[in-house]
Amino acid sequence: MAAPSLTDNGWVLATTRLREARLSGAGRVVIPVDTYTEEEAAAYLRDCLTSAETTHLIDDHAAELAAALGHLPLALYHAAAYMINEDVNCSQYLQLFNDSTARLDDPE
Repeated sequence: MAAPSLTDNGWVLATTRLREARLSGAGRVVIPVDTYTEEEAAAYLRDCLTSAETTHLIDDHAAELAAALGHLPLALYHAAAYMINEDVNCSQYLQLFNDSTARLDDPE
């Protein structure tokens, strides 16, 4: 669920999985955004990496990565951006994601 609102300096976009009524009102607009399907998530990740000319980052763990991220659009966007910026493939990102003792910005 995304809730954009206009401030004196521009728009604010907050994302949450909450569905509470108190999120709307007072000038806030709630826009429900569902998760991707398994196929949509895989296609999104592939498209992001292909557009950035980094297809070498796509490997056999792309679908597993998308599932671990809950097929959430924002999580997949963040993963793709990190992978492109850091030249990290799907397997490496999945390992970082699953390693609860490591931070994504820790050196390998």
